[in-house]
Amino acid sequence: MKYAAVEMKNKLINHARNVWDCAVTLLPSVDQLWYKYIYERAIANVPPADEKGYRHRYVYLWINYALFEELEAKDMERTRDVYRECLKLIPHDKSSCAKIWLMAAHFEIRQLNLKGASQILGNAIGKIPKDKLQLGNIDRCRKLYEKYLECSPENCYAWSKYAELVKSLSETEQARAIFELAIAQPALDMPELLWKD
Repeated sequence: MKYAAVEMKNKLINHARNVWDCAVTLLPSVDQLWYKYIYERAIANVPPADEKGYRHRYVYLWINYALFEELEAKDMERTRDVYRECLKLIPHDKSSCAKIWLMAAHFEIRQLNLKGASQILGNAIGKIPKDKLQLGNIDRCRKLYEKYLECSPENCYAWSKYAELVKSLSETEQARAIFELAIAQPALDMPELLWKD
């Protein structure tokens, strides 16, 4: 099955389908194999039209697949791959489904990977139209950024994204204070990123 997953990643969809077809033929009583087979076949069929309804159904198919991998198959690395592939595949230029970004970030938090969750949320803030992304509990997001910056105060990207979040809430003075705290750090990995903002 790992071979089929590699083939899917390399965009060799017909090869992957052949592997899945052989697997379910040889092992017809393995339920997890059938579920993976069905999901892999379904996500390979990208909606032909750029219509919002089709795109959202397609994203929910990916969400169900990720939940299956996490909760039923208990394959955390494959779950991460499913989220990563979905976020790469869905278009972000016109509109994007914010739910997949938030679910991917929540998955990383459940795996105690705050850096991964922070990166996903930072990318979401950058790619999703501002009126579409509703993080819900802003105070929780602030706490996540603050905890992350306590552990990694040299990370200019995190400082920049945190300030960007605060600025998007029309808290200009607070955003300025975050930038001032960032440049006051004794060591920074990419200080030019802060000066650019």
